[in-house]
Amino acid sequence: MASTKDLALKELKTLDRQLEQLLGELSTMEESHLLQAPGEGKWSPVQVLQHLMLSENGSMQYVRKKTQSGYAGLEPSDWKGKLRSRLVGFYLSLPFKFKAPAVVDTPQFPEVKSFEEIREGYLQTRRNLADMLHALPEEAYNVLAYRHPLGGRMNLNGMLHFFAAHFERHEKQIRRSL
Repeated sequence: MASTKDLALKELKTLDRQLEQLLGELSTMEESHLLQAPGEGKWSPVQVLQHLMLSENGSMQYVRKKTQSGYAGLEPSDWKGKLRSRLVGFYLSLPFKFKAPAVVDTPQFPEVKSFEEIREGYLQTRRNLADMLHALPEEAYNVLAYRHPLGGRMNLNGMLHFFAAHFERHEKQIRRSL
């Protein structure tokens, strides 16, 4: 039977393949299309990628902070954390538009200069995520080390499920805007 950590690393590989496929498709397109917002108050494909990258970076920073002193102070993973993870996934699958939390709301950050800048930054984010997940011991996967702004505390697998649902939602947004 696969460990919780093994399942998380498998999920990360799936996420990485999806990202690489999307970035590969986008790299064949005109830069001007990738930087152009589809309308007033809407994000360009590059801004959507920036939002995803910032969200994942913020999540990693939170997990690093929560796990730097060990795991004794963290609640053990339970059915409530799994339920919260599923609810966030369901919420993101709904066809309604939601306001992003201010901390990852792209307009709050410097203007993106190029697709390549975000592509490289996002790939580095994923390498950093892989390094962090590989370095954490199995016990880190069995505590509520992650906190989603809406869904609350989850384990690391819940965090990766959020990343998957979040990516899928915004990948559709990118495709619609192109």
